[in-house]
Amino acid sequence: MRKLRELEVAHPIHTQVLLESLLLAPLLVGDLNSGSSTFFDRRLLGSIAHKGDSLELNYRQKLGHLYEDALSYLLENADGDIPIDVLGTGVQIFNENKITQGELDYLLKVGEKIIHLELAVKFYLIYEQDGQIKFPGPDPRDDWDSKLSRLESHQLKMASSEHGRKFLREMHGVDEVEVQHLIYGKIFDHLSEIETREIKVLPRAVSDQIQTYPWIYISQWNDYLDCDEARFIPKHLWLVTNAQFSKDSLETLSMVKKNEYLISIAEYNCCLMIWSQKYESSIFLVPDHWPEIL
Repeated sequence: MRKLRELEVAHPIHTQVLLESLLLAPLLVGDLNSGSSTFFDRRLLGSIAHKGDSLELNYRQKLGHLYEDALSYLLENADGDIPIDVLGTGVQIFNENKITQGELDYLLKVGEKIIHLELAVKFYLIYEQDGQIKFPGPDPRDDWDSKLSRLESHQLKMASSEHGRKFLREMHGVDEVEVQHLIYGKIFDHLSEIETREIKVLPRAVSDQIQTYPWIYISQWNDYLDCDEARFIPKHLWLVTNAQFSKDSLETLSMVKKNEYLISIAEYNCCLMIWSQKYESSIFLVPDHWPEIL
């Protein structure tokens, strides 16, 4: 019996698809109503996503770090109309006692502007309980409201904090920094709700242009999927939209039997993503006890 984690491998096509996702995938969040940040204009990156044949990414690292490396490549090789200079990535901000207060994902000079750019790639599921709608992640200890609050109250304010301003003034001679973000991700609704819901349900601040994708409990496989196997989507491709999955890219995904998914979810207490030929969509398979803590 194969371990599905052994299938978390990258094909050369995957790097190109990943770069295209960063350039073209719908953003989960546009401008924030709080006024704390605006979204970064990806047109500044130009067409470099289609020139990444030589890029080698470390697919064994955490998803967030993988996408940070991919975005760094796009920023460093941007060929848009306005020049982009990457002044720093993962810039640590310390207090007077050398204790880390936080970090800036990217510090950029775009034309004459200095920009603190934050990147996030997140996935959340719509879950109804006792008449209330919640938005937990695949790991339910992570939820959208907590993530957004942390982003608005801490990460997006780091450059304007006392220690952030001191660092930027001393290290870069900068007094004014514009804060921008790129927040990617997907929202999943139970497949039965997607088929019947009259009004789209989305978390606070999420763009109403975002598509919702289906999720089902693993025990509901036979109820919704007319097959005994499905292609396994590795985590580094979770962000890829349905439209991006071409015939060539789908053929790089391993075909896995239903029983293998059952065993893997039971063993690792994890959510997995598959490609459903029936729905022509990626689908989250969720443990039956979710959203209890995994």
